Amino acid sequence: MVFGNLGWDSGNAASGAIRPDSRSSHIAAQASSIFKYAGNDGAGDLGEYLSDDPATTSTIELAAKVETGIGHDLTVLPIMISYTVELSSDSDPWPPLHDEQRLAHGFGNLILSLQLAKQHSTKPVPAGYIVNPDFLGACQRHSLSPDYSMPVRTPLQEALQYRNVDVAVPDSITNTLSGYVLAVNWLIRTVAEKVTFGWQANLWGVKSAAWIYNKDPKTPALIAKETADYIK
Repeated sequence: MVFGNLGWDSGNAASGAIRPDSRSSHIAAQASSIFKYAGNDGAGDLGEYLSDDPATTSTIELAAKVETGIGHDLTVLPIMISYTVELSSDSDPWPPLHDEQRLAHGFGNLILSLQLAKQHSTKPVPAGYIVNPDFLGACQRHSLSPDYSMPVRTPLQEALQYRNVDVAVPDSITNTLSGYVLAVNWLIRTVAEKVTFGWQANLWGVKSAAWIYNKDPKTPALIAKETADYIK
């Protein structure tokens, strides 16, 4: 598989403009996936509800054009990277996890991207999503428990109402860290049930990535288990 990172016109990033050579470059590379951050700022645009998301639309359309250009029955999957909360900085995770308005914007902007993916794709699987890079790593590094208290239901319901998605938030979604993860999963399956998606784990989730220099061949398996156990 060949993965392409979508190039944008740096002078017109907010409009979702694609570099003129992007289609031909991806065809030449026989790309099977194209990655792009959803929204405008690359971090969820958590300060506002977006009125449009041209990055999502343009990526869906580009993937279709590249697929046609390559031919040979090759499928090209557009993959959007979406933040509903941003824990990629070195600061403590507590403030972002308790800002109800930014959490609502994050949910709402994910809904918008999912809706656009469904609208502009003719494929059985409209798009792929990588959700909340660094979220799991930051939570693991700070040893946040599954029952860590945070607002979930209110910002989720606000986002649903803003986007006119008329569904009730399930009782299983609680105001906890594990409830937040469930809320993101449930939201994706509710708004765009056919997209594929996954969460990303970090090498440094165990408080440091220095373990990669350990010459003990057992170390990677031990670290992997520690990360997997935390995610479970």
